[in-house]
Amino acid sequence: MADDRSYIKVHDDIEDHPKIVPLSDAAFRLLVTSWGWCFRYNTDGRMPAAVWARRGTAKARAELTKSQLAVPTGEEVEFHDYLEHQRSAAQRAAAREQRRSAGKAGGLAKGKRTASEPLTESLSETQAELEKEVEENSSSKSSCTPARADVDGLCSYFLAAIAANGCKGSITEKWRTAARLLIDKDGREPHEIRAVIDWATQDAFWQPNILSVPTLRDKYDQLRLGMQNGRGRKPISNGIASHPDEAYLRPGVFSRSTA
Repeated sequence: MADDRSYIKVHDDIEDHPKIVPLSDAAFRLLVTSWGWCFRYNTDGRMPAAVWARRGTAKARAELTKSQLAVPTGEEVEFHDYLEHQRSAAQRAAAREQRRSAGKAGGLAKGKRTASEPLTESLSETQAELEKEVEENSSSKSSCTPARADVDGLCSYFLAAIAANGCKGSITEKWRTAARLLIDKDGREPHEIRAVIDWATQDAFWQPNILSVPTLRDKYDQLRLGMQNGRGRKPISNGIASHPDEAYLRPGVFSRSTA
């Protein structure tokens, strides 16, 4: 049976790396499992600060930040040189699309073959070659779209919020597009969007219904009004929203951060 799990890359002499040698076993474990978390949730080596604060021990986290293997950037923590070794979310999405296209093309081609024609190349080999080509070329292609810290930060924040509820998701181009439109076209402030995310992911009705950023944007006004009117309001309990705009919990108030 094929193994459909995803894997991160760790080189075979990692224990001899100058930044790794001084680490305790607990800090090393935290580093590797954090890489795995970033890969699993397609965050390109970033983790919301609220999630980071709950992982490992304070001592282990301090070791990684002191060695600059984990770099706090305010609302997030970035892992040093993550994308130098791991595939980005865009690369993985492109590889999946190539595999789907190859599977469809391979199925059509197979249907046209006659019994006398030799099958010189297996579909799996074709897919492997296509995936390799995507991995080699997708970096240059994806560089045409500039990364935006505010957009990626919102996507990571939303992902962490639904993950705290036991839901899975991944940061896709559709997520990024919806987050960008929320900010640029709809004129929403990032701190206000985070407040709505916090409320929606804890509200009894909306929690199971808002599981993607496009859906968040589509229902944004309903969510915002529900939050302001205090409908179904609950105190924060999942640890995700340790945010300076906690005044939003009061009905009818939409506070801005002064930080």
